[in-house]
Amino acid sequence: WKVDTLFVIEANLDDMTGEAVAHACSALLASPGALDVWCTPCLMKKGRPAQTLNCLVKPQDRGRFLELVFVHTSSLGARVRAVDRVSLQRATVEVGLSLGGAPRAEGESQEGFKVRCKVATLDGQTLNVKPEFEDCAKLAALHTVEMTSLEAVQRAALEAYQKL
Repeated sequence: WKVDTLFVIEANLDDMTGEAVAHACSALLASPGALDVWCTPCLMKKGRPAQTLNCLVKPQDRGRFLELVFVHTSSLGARVRAVDRVSLQRATVEVGLSLGGAPRAEGESQEGFKVRCKVATLDGQTLNVKPEFEDCAKLAALHTVEMTSLEAVQRAALEAYQKL
């Protein structure tokens, strides 16, 4: 694995609507350098419901994201703390996938539609393989497969990876 020192910027928001908090999260996540953005429900003094907005960033992005938190929220202050993120080695592998006897759709090659799979390893051993949801959803949409069948597309991508 590898260890990165990152920063968490967090702010309690007790005077914003859920829609406004969601918009702030989307704006932060869309900003270059955002590694992750999430909200956690909490209770403030006097039992007021609130959200704690969290943003995970690299050290060089800390100041810019503090400013973005203040611009996109009603917060008057924020907490900043250094954290260590421990992560497995990752790679992306493309597999060709086609849905059974269905005719090829636009974007599909002879080998099938390309589905990216995230592969996580530890000491050279594969621990986790996850097909990219967006790729599977796009393939399902091209073949007009219902979203309830999307899990079947993801399983097919995983099986295709295991045959590599």
